[in-house]
Amino acid sequence: MPYNAKIDVNNVKYETVNKNIIKGIEDFSCGDQLVRYISLPKINNLDLILIPMDCGDFPYRFYLITIKDNKIISNIYVEGEWSEPETYGNFEKTNFSIDENEIIHVTTKVIIDNKIQSENSKMYKVNENGTFRDIQI
Repeated sequence: MPYNAKIDVNNVKYETVNKNIIKGIEDFSCGDQLVRYISLPKINNLDLILIPMDCGDFPYRFYLITIKDNKIISNIYVEGEWSEPETYGNFEKTNFSIDENEIIHVTTKVIIDNKIQSENSKMYKVNENGTFRDIQI
């Protein structure tokens, strides 16, 4: 593991899966038959993938998904940008990393007038059953 890469949404290479293959993945299909994803190394024998949700109003948003026995177990929002329409220079930017101990670090920065106003970090661990749980260190 560690994983610490910024996703280049213009050049990323996706894999695809039919939305009928994995139970629950249709919620992330944006109405398409095929769902795009990025594979990550397994944690606790669970498949870990990133799914882009770019069918909405935002440039990009990625969800980290755990899969066991072809069923989505859990998901968390881990990377992307969010802003109100017409608020140039004001937005939230979220990114993540996974360290060598398989702890997922998610950081959200609030940016106003192109300056960081606040930063919030959360840490998660994937349980053996596949759910994300908040942790404090």
